[in-house]
Amino acid sequence: MLILSAWVIWDDEFGLRPWKHYQKEYKSLKHDQLVKEYKQAQFEFQRSGGAKRLADLNAQLEKAEAGLKGKGAGEKYEQLNRQLEELQKQAAESQKQLQTVRGKYLETEYYFTRTQKPEYKKEMDALQLQIDAIDKKSKDIQVKQEPIRESIAQIAGNIPAIKAEIEQLNKILEEKKEKIANNEKAPIEIKQFLIKDVDKADRCVSCHIGIESSKQPSAKQPYSKHPLTSVYLGHHDPGKFGCTYCHRGQGRATTTVEKAHGKVKYWDEAMLKGDMTQTSCLNCHGDIKNLRGAETISKNTELVKKYGCYSCHKIPGYEGIGDVGPELTQVGTKVNYTWAVNWLLDPKKYFSTARMPKFFFTQDQAEAIADYLFSMSGSDRRDVDSANIKNDPKLVEQGKALWSQARCNLCHATGGRGGDHSKVYAPDLSKVGSKVNKTWLFNWIKDPNKYFPGTKMPRFRFTDQEINALVDYISSEYVDDESENKYVAPVQIQAASIKKGKDLVQQYGCYGCHKMRGMEMVQVAPSLKAQGVTFLRSDEMREKIGTELSSIGSKPVELLDFGKLKKSMPNDRLSYIKQKLRDPRGFRLGLRMPNFRLSETEVNELSAVLYGFTDSNAPVRFMVPSRQELDKMAGVQGYKFTGDFAKVIADVKCTNCHTIKGIGADYAPDLSLAGSKLQESWIRNFLANPDMIRPLLQQMPKLGLSMGKTPAKVTMPKFNLGTQKVEDTNRSDVDVVVNYFQQELVTSDIPTKIPVIADVAMPEQIAQGKKIYDDKGCRSCHQLGTDGGAVGPNLSNVGNRLLPGFIFKHLENPRKYKPDIVEPNYGFTERERVLLTNFLMTLKISAK
Repeated sequence: MLILSAWVIWDDEFGLRPWKHYQKEYKSLKHDQLVKEYKQAQFEFQRSGGAKRLADLNAQLEKAEAGLKGKGAGEKYEQLNRQLEELQKQAAESQKQLQTVRGKYLETEYYFTRTQKPEYKKEMDALQLQIDAIDKKSKDIQVKQEPIRESIAQIAGNIPAIKAEIEQLNKILEEKKEKIANNEKAPIEIKQFLIKDVDKADRCVSCHIGIESSKQPSAKQPYSKHPLTSVYLGHHDPGKFGCTYCHRGQGRATTTVEKAHGKVKYWDEAMLKGDMTQTSCLNCHGDIKNLRGAETISKNTELVKKYGCYSCHKIPGYEGIGDVGPELTQVGTKVNYTWAVNWLLDPKKYFSTARMPKFFFTQDQAEAIADYLFSMSGSDRRDVDSANIKNDPKLVEQGKALWSQARCNLCHATGGRGGDHSKVYAPDLSKVGSKVNKTWLFNWIKDPNKYFPGTKMPRFRFTDQEINALVDYISSEYVDDESENKYVAPVQIQAASIKKGKDLVQQYGCYGCHKMRGMEMVQVAPSLKAQGVTFLRSDEMREKIGTELSSIGSKPVELLDFGKLKKSMPNDRLSYIKQKLRDPRGFRLGLRMPNFRLSETEVNELSAVLYGFTDSNAPVRFMVPSRQELDKMAGVQGYKFTGDFAKVIADVKCTNCHTIKGIGADYAPDLSLAGSKLQESWIRNFLANPDMIRPLLQQMPKLGLSMGKTPAKVTMPKFNLGTQKVEDTNRSDVDVVVNYFQQELVTSDIPTKIPVIADVAMPEQIAQGKKIYDDKGCRSCHQLGTDGGAVGPNLSNVGNRLLPGFIFKHLENPRKYKPDIVEPNYGFTERERVLLTNFLMTLKISAK
């Protein structure tokens, strides 16, 4: 009984309170650290003469204060100090008001920049008046302080200066001693962050006692500080956010480490480790792109788009994203039947980089699906034997040059090279010559939108002769030496096979990734119609066949079907998600999800994203809406391209690479303010021939946009750069683009003219501007000719490219229009900005 009682006492004091040991150990480590710092400070204080200086100052102060009392001025001195203190409080309050109003001004300025609505400009003007009034008040307070300071100085002489220096010297050691004393007095007790509005208590800091320390006494857990403290805790005060909203775990548990970390039965929120913690960013942040501290999970979300998870599963935030695969209604006019069957059997066998998963179809099933798809545009199984088609050698050479000049490899990989613009997810063309027939390829290159409305591929405006050359080059250069063609002689498709294929398409939801026209929009071949062949209707192809994933990361483990693997794998949510991605049908027979054959790295990355899709119970005040959500709250309508420019955008696909008013990608510069930034002549020349204007730029495809005149002769084909008219108009495409830029993609915030310096001649202004350029070290990042760094844009031709008003405004605050820019803000005066702008406008490359 005595032994049992002793054990109960020990267990109650130590076994069930591991945090006591950790706090005692932390205090000991912290004490050693602080004592070491104090001794080092003492040594430095003595060595630097601080101790001797402190003794001298104390003697001087005693003498000065004795003299002050002798003059009877002590009372007046105290009164003046009280007055100064009151004015300083008023100044601090004014500064606080100024910061608040300036914050509102910047927010309003953002919406004005996005929308150009006059009501935002009006609000900006009103806020500026408030800023000016508060600024004037602050200056008035400053003026009132000056005579008081002078009076204090006359009475006290050098007493304030002596006191200030003594205080600074004392602080050096006193602060160190105080830290040691505070550490000794720190109680050993349960510590917690209490989030009152949700009645949540996180006691993690009972063990992780040094999580907020600026200097950690040990890098060992649980004594270390929080990683990236400024990024995470700097924006998420633990006192307001707690710990478990980000890290999960059982925040109230303190009896064992395992319980605190959520490693107990029936606790679904096990603690996240390492980069997995970033999954929690998805709970509060509407947009994690470019979010500091969420780099890993932001990159991982690209896999959802790459593999089109949203095609079968409903996922909030992924609505409205385009189909991950091509339209299949007319696929029978595009590819060989034998190729289609082999592709359905195993896409990765054809291309190791294929994104389409393996459905494990049998030969009969693959043929049935191919029969169904081919019957939507014909009635036969048919192959085109590309090996026996002779191509014109001259056309092949011309096509090779066109391929290079149009930079097809920017989006399309061939032979393991190219495809740099990976987010476009353009198909690998290494074997396309053995896959598609030349007639289809010609029509596709001529007008991709006609075959596949909404495709990302632009229309390159090639002439028919140029397209024929490209087709001959592609069909002769990029072929599959191992391809087979079983149906060079067409074979009639059987109705029973079509019916079987129809059922399979519906069962596996092929229409989730591939657009297919419904029965009501497809003309059935008479020979098939007579056999009663029907296709799926549009309303039969609307439902997503997979489970909704909006809360998979918080779905109770008891509701997850581990099937036959229940006893052979950990029964937790994350393990289930990973196994589902590795082997979707491994849990039991009859499951439909195909196998994407993801690498283990991709499994971990994608499972992290899915684990972040939860029914979050985080308070509303935690939520950080996306830019789109903020715009909606502010009444900012989603931007839409209008008029003839909308036709050009649909044709050329500018937003595949560029962002315009929040629409598009970030592969190339944002064009939202192009009209206020770029010179018209530069726009026209650049669209006609990117190489001629910016020799270092090797990215933008030549789309054959018109200048309205015949371009200069070049060694490669011309891309039909004569007069090009926008559909149903008499306007050239470049005229439409330039007009839209100048009318829509502008802001009144960027001046059309810069201020004039009348007292200095222009040559002298240019010389002074060059001196500023040199003195600030601009050449470290920018090139002029071949001289300078390559961090920023080449400025050799900036005088022909940018408008002076944009340069002038950009120099005021480089990050205003491009927040992620690395260029520093030098705080140039208006005069310096004018001088520098005038110099930069002289930097021009003459057209040859």
